[in-house]
Amino acid sequence: MLITAAEQAADWSGTAIVIAGIALVGAVVTVAVWQALATARARMTSTHEAELRALADEVRAAQARTATALEALRDELRAERGEER
Repeated sequence: MLITAAEQAADWSGTAIVIAGIALVGAVVTVAVWQALATARARMTSTHEAELRALADEVRAAQARTATALEALRDELRAERGEER
């Protein structure tokens, strides 16, 4: 039973189609996973940025309170020393 060249070509073309299909499915799955991970990373980043903004607001408020307290202490020391502003 000799296999002719046409039969061999038909076998390879079917195999090539299967390989191309597997490669296409693999590429689609890879892109889908990549996008899902990118979306998750973006969500984590936005949450982290919101936390950092809140922390920065707290720091600004603390800095303002500290500056006010320092001004009050300076004024009190000047008053004790009898200095003018």
